[in-house]
Formats: sequence, C-alpha cells, structure tokens
Amino acid sequence: MAKIIKMKNLLNEKRIGVGIQTMKDNPPFVTPKQLKEVGAAPLYKKHVKSIDKQRDQIGRETLKFVDLLRKKGLRDAGDQLLDSYKENIVKFGKDLKQIVRKLV
Repeated sequence: MAKIIKMKNLLNEKRIGVGIQTMKDNPPFVTPKQLKEVGAAPLYKKHVKSIDKQRDQIGRETLKFVDLLRKKGLRDAGDQLLDSYKENIVKFGKDLKQIVRKLV
C-alpha cells in the first residue's frame, strides 16, 4: 500500500487523470471489508450443525430403545414411541430446515 502511495506522489495524480487506480479511486471495486461480509449463513451454520448432530443422536438412541421394547414383548409401547418420535422430532427437523432456508 505504501508503494502505491509513493507511486501516486511520484506521478502527481492530483493533476493527472491517468495513473494508478486504487479501490478507493474506482467505486465498482469491492473493498476488503465488503468481501468479508457474506451474510448470516456462517453464524447459523455452527448452531444448525450442532442441532442436526443432536437430532441424529436422539434418533439412534430412540431406535435402540424401540428395539429393546420390542424384544421384551412391548411392541405397542415401541410403536407408540416411534410414532411420537416421527411426529415431533422429524417435524422439528423439517421446520428447522425451512426456517434456515428463509433466513439465508
């Protein structure tokens, strides 16, 4: 950056229209600060990923418990638990994805 300033001073750009153009001289260029601003997606990604991991773990543990109930002869209780899981947790996952799509 210092070299550019020195070159501008050498060329005396204040009087000459032609010379070295910087980002400040030519507005269509994007400043480094503007390049860093990409939106809210990076902020949400960490939280959504954590929620998805926990949902996956809940699903695995629920299926293990349903299998245990079925082995013990409690098929109705296992089916009821599985239906409850589908209605609540799976629906929550779909709703979460829709909300994130709207935000991003």
